[in-house]
Amino acid sequence: MVIHKVLKKFRPAVDRILDSIGYKQSDLKIRSDAHRFWDDSSAKNFGVNSHWRGHGIFENDDERWLSIGQRNVTKFERMALLADTQPPKLCRILEWGCGGGANAIAFGRIASQFVGVDISQKSVEECLSQMKLHGLNHGIGILADIHRPESVATSLEPVDVVVCTYVFELLPTRKYALRLIRLFRDLLKPGGLAFIQLRYATSKMSTRGRNWGYRFGFSRMVTFFLDEFWHAASQNGFRPVCVDLLPIDDTVSEERYAYFLLEKPA
Repeated sequence: MVIHKVLKKFRPAVDRILDSIGYKQSDLKIRSDAHRFWDDSSAKNFGVNSHWRGHGIFENDDERWLSIGQRNVTKFERMALLADTQPPKLCRILEWGCGGGANAIAFGRIASQFVGVDISQKSVEECLSQMKLHGLNHGIGILADIHRPESVATSLEPVDVVVCTYVFELLPTRKYALRLIRLFRDLLKPGGLAFIQLRYATSKMSTRGRNWGYRFGFSRMVTFFLDEFWHAASQNGFRPVCVDLLPIDDTVSEERYAYFLLEKPA
């Protein structure tokens, strides 16, 4: 216990030193650590980290949990309207990183079929369970292999919309994030939309993503400068249409979020 407290006290200083010298772990090492982290549903904070209903900050605060999906649907629809890229009504929607199902309940109401994808089998099951509690029986769940996320595309018909929120900052590496952008492009129909939330970087070094120690910094593994992500999406087959910033996210007590709406050219 004493050792744990000492390590916790000095960890920020150690983080700054390792970040400043550019310390990196291999992609495989980080992916493997991420897999172990999200596969352990018995871990103390698994529920709140995965945005499960009734866990952590959502305990005894159902409205706060439900507001996640409600807010994201509203933001998505407004951005699509603003960009004049409205998807068809009752479209097929896929969420990458469905977690506890907050988005699934909200987006499921505007979808003919909702596909919940996650690297945690327990979260896939929880997502579908929450949908059924709300009378939404048109959801299907897919367990993704963190080492081969592209394998999801082999078992799916193209979808109209891909939703991915509170996920990009948790990805193993920036290289992995670019793999997902290309995968989302391949999963979409021509003219389809990707609604992606990420944590953006600023001039402060503390806002940059890290390349090591997934367990101790899982919520800030990957960040992008705003123009950097815009160009990355363009270079990987998307037409970025708009971005909306949320400097402070009171719902999950986090900061520096950007919402991008990307269109796959027809």
